[in-house]
Amino acid sequence: MDNGCPVTGYEMEMAGMTDRGLVRPSNQDSFVVLQKPALPSRYLAVAAVFDGVGGQVHGARASSAAVEHLIQLVGDSPPMLASSRALEVELEKLMQELHKRLKLDELREPALQGMATTATVALLGKDFPATLWIGHVGDSPAFRLRGGQLQKLTKDDSVVCDLVREGLVAPEDAARHPQRHIITQALGSPREISPHVAAHSMEPDDCYLLCTDGLTNMVSEDAIRSILTAHPPSAACKQMIEATNSAGGIDNVTVVVMKFARKVGQHE
Repeated sequence: MDNGCPVTGYEMEMAGMTDRGLVRPSNQDSFVVLQKPALPSRYLAVAAVFDGVGGQVHGARASSAAVEHLIQLVGDSPPMLASSRALEVELEKLMQELHKRLKLDELREPALQGMATTATVALLGKDFPATLWIGHVGDSPAFRLRGGQLQKLTKDDSVVCDLVREGLVAPEDAARHPQRHIITQALGSPREISPHVAAHSMEPDDCYLLCTDGLTNMVSEDAIRSILTAHPPSAACKQMIEATNSAGGIDNVTVVVMKFARKVGQHE
């Protein structure tokens, strides 16, 4: 899909894919990719990935409900933004509202007690078309590929990552730590959340990846970089899913790829 992004000569190409993997009995991941004309006038693109926690039924319900709530919240947003800062505030409020709505869902259906989901959400506003805002809670990371270099843009909300930041666990030991899957923030959890929100200035040919940890736990960053470099978004999504399953597919995996690309026929 593309959206005719109003930066002369450029457009945002986006694609997403999710897969159960080879071991898990169900898929607790969900994603959404929205572009014009399926968005209100203030947005050019909205994308998100969610990785449900709390058990098979609970996790799947949490992530799918988060998608439904996000689509509704984006659709109800007013048409104009006063500033880039306004979009930052809006993204933080949006994630707080997602958190609130999931908790209300749980109250309405007590059988779903304990459901929650990670969230990584990207917004591109019409008034600031070269700035991508990314908000997240949990451990579903976002990356940017620029000039052949892959950079992780998010810091995981997890027990092990906190220990690494405090110098109590060496980075090379984090992937094998027994508490590596315990997250410290999630939408719908009993605790209040503090979403991480940041702006990222886009340059021509930048490629952004939102994914669940089913990818990064199985596929190296070097392999991810190679796939993103070699393929357009739709094919890159397929290749990353295949690479994850070839490595064992022990978890659900979800990927969304966004490429800020030169339009066909445009030149410097």
